[in-house]
Amino acid sequence: MEIELKYTIADRALIEEIFNDDQVRRYKDENTEVLIPMNAVFYDTPDYKLQRAGFAFRIRREGDENVATLKWGGTTSEGMHKRQELNITLDDEEARHPAISIFGQDE
Repeated sequence: MEIELKYTIADRALIEEIFNDDQVRRYKDENTEVLIPMNAVFYDTPDYKLQRAGFAFRIRREGDENVATLKWGGTTSEGMHKRQELNITLDDEEARHPAISIFGQDE
């Protein structure tokens, strides 16, 4: 199960204010902040079978790793998204030739 909060804050100064707030900083482990460049591509069949069935299939480059993700179901309310999710790390060759069958090894 994935649970994530998504917000849009256009004012960069407000973002800095939030993350420097004493209450927020209490939840952060010092010296653990890492910048990870990411690039995501979503896949489906030409007739959108995955989307129509309620699935999203993504391969994302996360730093030096390729991660395939299958998401389905769930709810969204006030910026909070809850849904089922599977993640599998791929080698570069698998990432270049995406196939939904890579999730066949999992229930």
